[in-house]
Amino acid sequence: MSTKAELMRRLEGHVARLEGGELSGDAHKRARKRIMAKIGAIKRELSQCQDEKTSAAPVATSRAPRPTGDAGRAERTKAIGVKSEQTANRADDMDVESGGHGVAAERKRAIKGVESSMKQKIHGESSERKGKRRKLDLERATSQPAPTDSEATMLSLEMAALAPPMDKAKRKKKLKHLNAQLSQLAQRKQLAAALKAFTKAEKSGLVDAHTYANMMNAYVRCGDVNGCSEMFARLRKRGLTPGVVHFTVHLKGLCEAGRVQEAAKTLAVMSTAGVVPNLRTLNTFLRGCVRAGETTLAETAFSKFRSVWNVEPDASSYEALGTLLSQELQLSEHLELIRQLRAAVDTVASNSTLAKALGGEVDAASNPAMYLACARAATLLGEWDIATTAVAMARGELDHDRFLRRQHESSDATNSSGGRERARSMRQFARHRLEELKREADFLESYIVAEAKAAENPSTHLSRLFSTYRRVLHFGQAYTPLDPAALATHLVGELNRFGFARAAKSLDVKLAKLAEDVESSVANCVGVDGRLDLCALFPHSELPLKLELCAGSGEWAAAQAAGDASRKKGANWVALELRTDRVHDCFTHAVFGRLENLAVIGGDAAAILESHMPRCAHSIYINHPEPPERTGGVDDSEGHHLLTSKFFTVMKQVLLSTGQITLVTDNLAYGKSLALTASAAGFRSVEGAQSEDYPGAVHLLEGLPGPDFGHSTEASSYFDRLWNEGNKVTRYWFAVMPSDT
Repeated sequence: MSTKAELMRRLEGHVARLEGGELSGDAHKRARKRIMAKIGAIKRELSQCQDEKTSAAPVATSRAPRPTGDAGRAERTKAIGVKSEQTANRADDMDVESGGHGVAAERKRAIKGVESSMKQKIHGESSERKGKRRKLDLERATSQPAPTDSEATMLSLEMAALAPPMDKAKRKKKLKHLNAQLSQLAQRKQLAAALKAFTKAEKSGLVDAHTYANMMNAYVRCGDVNGCSEMFARLRKRGLTPGVVHFTVHLKGLCEAGRVQEAAKTLAVMSTAGVVPNLRTLNTFLRGCVRAGETTLAETAFSKFRSVWNVEPDASSYEALGTLLSQELQLSEHLELIRQLRAAVDTVASNSTLAKALGGEVDAASNPAMYLACARAATLLGEWDIATTAVAMARGELDHDRFLRRQHESSDATNSSGGRERARSMRQFARHRLEELKREADFLESYIVAEAKAAENPSTHLSRLFSTYRRVLHFGQAYTPLDPAALATHLVGELNRFGFARAAKSLDVKLAKLAEDVESSVANCVGVDGRLDLCALFPHSELPLKLELCAGSGEWAAAQAAGDASRKKGANWVALELRTDRVHDCFTHAVFGRLENLAVIGGDAAAILESHMPRCAHSIYINHPEPPERTGGVDDSEGHHLLTSKFFTVMKQVLLSTGQITLVTDNLAYGKSLALTASAAGFRSVEGAQSEDYPGAVHLLEGLPGPDFGHSTEASSYFDRLWNEGNKVTRYWFAVMPSDT
């Protein structure tokens, strides 16, 4: 039989081959299995060596009389010390042979801890000595350098090798429990707790591919895409093969961070690795394209999924593609897509055997959102006949019962689990979506009728469209800092995400100067220091500037701007939103509302305010900010959120000396957390927004702020109506200003 040192050297060699990555991929699957089998055999031999040594020890002492009383206690104490020293020496010998000095120190501390606890059982220990010993152990443990990844891996393998093999059924049960725990922690965005449980399980070898998928999802839900990428690499380093779930979660993280170009590269890596994506992968990527306004990438992926991977798009896939075509005002392409969908309906009607193959097209053809997106693009371009027809087609698909039934069937197909609460939430959202679609159809219909009745000259409408383009500054979610000249070029180019180039093609020679004026206006608002001259965007630059952050689709800001435009003491408004699709919604509200006092900025508010916004805001408004966790505040969640103490400090730098911030939320716990954050960042409640019963510098009040705090025009937003649908009608707010003013 081989010596223990030789066995450990062989074990280390096999582990190094697995961790080195030379055997990754499906081509080396059989080789990995053979090495794992060899590792298992070495573990069994090590276990036998341990059993032989322990079984021989009792024979020599079994007939000796056992001392009793004080002498017995002293003898047992001495024996424990000798045995522990011998164990430590053997551990040192084995560790030196394997080259793991950090592991030896770790093992020594563990053995000394066992010795100390056994002595305590014999002699007892005072509470004072216990406290001193624990403090000393803590200082000693924290002073030691943490073991490296390779040392930790070897330690876990050695412990697993020397421990008795776990029963398969027991291991399966423990893995199931661990993965369920990690999934729940990820849902709650409790990353630290999830990482602690995962690290402990990984050291003991109790992890599988699902465990890594759950940890990747935890990082994604907490807005840490870099952590997700590191966990993905860790999975491959351990010799596990990533599957479609791992790639899709990684894809989701990149898309939510706005890094859609990197997500497209991940799809290419996925293809090279031989992993076949599914419908969820496609829709995850398309949603990312909608958020970032990446129409070309979406069209390429849409085609590749069908032709290369045989993944048939569903109604959600077609809706995402239609939304992107509408945003870029690609009206002819959108109309062609609708014709294809309607043709599929006619084909299935004449040949029912093709219903399954053309199911995605048929479902998409009955989706009213497809036609409303087309109507919106046609209305922006002044194509009144096309817009009228598209709205009429949407009306035909907005039958209440039929629409809700389709939504329920779709949600059942994609969410087979979740219980009653999940089903109730899906029904509520389906009802809300139906009402929102009807609301948009009503608005477009009335707007088109009013414009057609006025017999407005198309050139007048296009002039209004290009006037609004002058007040759109889109940085993009994944924007990286640029010098002023490059930034000006970037902002002009980004207008194409909202159809600027397409709309410019429709201009005749007389109106061609409109496009040149837009480019000049956008470029000239960037100062030599990279700061934005926002007042220069408006016809009346002398008016106060009000800024709404996290503006969503821009309904609230548009309503306030419209109200201020009709008042003697008006104001200019800026709506700032992260997602490109919502920036487009803000843009359309400005066009349809003829709002010359509303500008739209797209991008990360933290980066834009800190690097590009001068001290110019009279007021800042934040309505229904997204909390790190919907069921709590910030104390029990590591979820990413905008309104940190640092961001409140950044807002203070943008406000004028008499400026104020007004915030409204429906989440009481989050509201309390934000009040404390604002107070710690140097803010206090303004006069009239205080309560005698409320402690602290910032007072959180129930209800809604009135005209004195910027809410001059009664208006609702998408999320307002969604919360009302679920009877969530209570609101909380505070209005603050810097404490030093």
